[in-house]
Amino acid sequence: MKPIAIITGASQGIGRAVALGLAVDGYHSCLVARNHKNLEILSKEIAEAGGSSTIFLADLSETDSVNKLVREISEQFESCEILFNNVATWSTGLFDVELEEWEAVFQTNLTSP
Repeated sequence: MKPIAIITGASQGIGRAVALGLAVDGYHSCLVARNHKNLEILSKEIAEAGGSSTIFLADLSETDSVNKLVREISEQFESCEILFNNVATWSTGLFDVELEEWEAVFQTNLTSP
């Protein structure tokens, strides 16, 4: 059985590159993000490169979503060799950020990891 790597924020950027690299290096990549379309594209690229992956949709800023993710992964896999905690978001404003938007950034970037 292949070693397992869980990659959060896998739908784009650094998380995407790490997920693809680990899959090519022989890991089964558990792809975690909110963007299903991007995860499907990445999963297809991983398969074309000879790797394997599983998609998990989750919003890691929400406790219930995190708990569901942990249950789903632990039901499918006995262990995890790598957790690449890469989830992040940002605000679109500099000085005019609403409190709700700031709290969402804070929850995702600081609390969820």
